[in-house]
Amino acid sequence: MLNHPTYNIFLHGLADKKFEFMGSPATLYADTFISSLLYSKTAAASDAMVAVSIWMQVAHNLHLSYAACKASFLSSDSRELKPTKDPSLFVDEAAAYWIGDSQDTGSASEGHLLYALTEFISSKYEDIPEGSQSSINTRVLDLFNKAKNHLAITQGCTTSKDSHLSMREIVNELIPIMAVPLLRSLFYYISVEDSLMVKVYSVAVLPLFSACASSTYLELKSELIDNDIYEFEKAYLYSKIESMFSCLGVTCDEVGFMPEDDFTRCTTTASLHSLAGYRYGSDLEKVTKRARLDIDMKRIDILMTNGITRHSSADGGTDKLFATAFEVYQYGTSPSVKDSLVNLAKDTGREIVPVFESFKRYYQFQSNYADQIIVRCSVTCIIY
Repeated sequence: MLNHPTYNIFLHGLADKKFEFMGSPATLYADTFISSLLYSKTAAASDAMVAVSIWMQVAHNLHLSYAACKASFLSSDSRELKPTKDPSLFVDEAAAYWIGDSQDTGSASEGHLLYALTEFISSKYEDIPEGSQSSINTRVLDLFNKAKNHLAITQGCTTSKDSHLSMREIVNELIPIMAVPLLRSLFYYISVEDSLMVKVYSVAVLPLFSACASSTYLELKSELIDNDIYEFEKAYLYSKIESMFSCLGVTCDEVGFMPEDDFTRCTTTASLHSLAGYRYGSDLEKVTKRARLDIDMKRIDILMTNGITRHSSADGGTDKLFATAFEVYQYGTSPSVKDSLVNLAKDTGREIVPVFESFKRYYQFQSNYADQIIVRCSVTCIIY
């Protein structure tokens, strides 16, 4: 998991100044947390195994599938896909970790993994007809199948040098949807004031927001992860978490609300047209996409910082994490790779800016001077 962005965001979100979590290396956060629950002889340990450990393994396999997809190529001799890395296998494994062996469609009791967890918590939010499954499991499975179909059509991403980009878009859409049942669970246990289960689902999902508003995340981390909560200010906690939905890439409609707890109704609509006090009245979707570049910059910073401070050139970690950061620059983290920093660096619309010609002359009439500097620096500017 060394160079996978989701794992690194969790490390960033959970680690203290010593890069530890609960007194152990942050890289062992799942084992440390689950072991502490087992030592305490609490049934919440099994929930943590699924929500904290297995959820991350699903995300890990999806990142592996994308990496294998990108690395796939046609052999110049046999014209066949190299057998060492099959991206379809990683997708199958991700689906297996999500669903489990004993799962029946729509059942919250027959299975024991993330599918069953999703069905259980979705029954608190949705009116699910008998014999049907929740809307979230439907979307997750649809995206698993979309990934499989893409890999089949492109013969494992070998039919085009850009085949991996579609796979990346699927992964970037799927991981936020996978977080929805964890968010629903967190809200549910806040609602019923179960402090231990609140901590389980806080550890399971809140670190995803560590690349968002730092002050908001750190406040939630202090209250829900670092300390035991005994007094629940429901409306306040809900509003703080909901304020970061768009950063993660989920919506109020996707997360939904519990009819029995009106506090869980989304309250962020009024703030969606405001950025640090600046209010805009134009296209919400377009402005949100532009603002999300801030999140991409934060994720790049997290990856590079982890690469510099947590690894060395000897173990290869620095190079791997800088390569992952460069991919965020190239393709972004939204479901569409068109909304990336590289597109700004190569934007032909800059020709209308009067000073642009001065910059071009300075850089020997290279229109894409910004991209060229960043590309060179991704290889040569690592500071040890």
